[in-house]
Amino acid sequence: MPPVGFITVETELSAGEDASRMLGRLLVELELIADTQFAVPTYQAAASLALWRGDPADARRVADVAWDRVRTTEDWVLAAPTASTLLGVAAEVAEAARDRRDLGTLAAIHARAEAVLAEVERIVDRSGLGRTSSRAGRWTRSSPPERRVAPAAG
Repeated sequence: MPPVGFITVETELSAGEDASRMLGRLLVELELIADTQFAVPTYQAAASLALWRGDPADARRVADVAWDRVRTTEDWVLAAPTASTLLGVAAEVAEAARDRRDLGTLAAIHARAEAVLAEVERIVDRSGLGRTSSRAGRWTRSSPPERRVAPAAG
C-alpha cells in the first residue's frame, strides 16, 4: 500500500502515531517535490489527522497550505478535492468558533470559505468542462450545501 494510502487508513481507524510520524516525513518531502498531484492526498490526510486529534487550527493551517499550493496550478482535478478539504476544515473551525463565541474567527473563516468556493468554481468553469459534466460536477454534488460555512451574524 502506498504511504499516503496507509496514512489515510491509519488516520481513519485510529489516528495513530505510525500515521503521524510517516505523515510528518511526507510533508517535509513535499516541500522538495514540485509536482502537486502527489501533495493533495498527503495534505488531505494531514488535515484529517488534525481533525481526528481535535486540532481544527492545525487542520486549517494544512488546508490553507494545500490550497495555496494547488490554486496556482489552475488544475481543476487538484483544485476541486483540495477546496473540498478546505471547506470541510472551515466548517469544523467555524463550529469550534461558534462554540467559543469567537466572532472574529467565525467571520474570517466564513470569508475564506467564500473566497475559496468562488475561486474553485472559477477554476472548474475555466476548465471547459463545466460543473455539470459527469467528472467535474462530482465535486459540487458531493459537497452538500450544509458544508458551507454559516454567516458570522446570527
